[in-house]
Amino acid sequence: MPYTKRIPVHAGERGTGLYNCLEYVRNGDKTEDGILVNSLNCTVEFAEQEFLYIQRMYHKENDDRVAYHVIQSFDIRDDITPEQANEIGMKLCKEIYPNYQCVVSTHIDKGHLHNHIVCAPIRGRVNPLSKRQA
Repeated sequence: MPYTKRIPVHAGERGTGLYNCLEYVRNGDKTEDGILVNSLNCTVEFAEQEFLYIQRMYHKENDDRVAYHVIQSFDIRDDITPEQANEIGMKLCKEIYPNYQCVVSTHIDKGHLHNHIVCAPIRGRVNPLSKRQA
């Protein structure tokens, strides 16, 4: 059974908190060159801009909390593939955060599989230009 925790991401100096968080979770060395990175209601490549756009649209651009970082760790005894772990992360987002922008990334660099999910702090409408809508 996976263990899940949620951490707020703050703007940081000049808004670097969201950028640094997304860069970390999308790291190609940890995600089979980006194969294990998916998104819900946004695009993987432009998630930072899309998160910030929704915050501006709802006049929340001055809020310190710019995202939530969810870490979902799987037990080493769990008999799942990296692709299955990523699918579990996507299902979690679709059930818990269906109207939020999320980036789901499965890391394989440790002795166990784990997902990093970066979720926008406010619910927004889906970007009509997004190719990865669920």
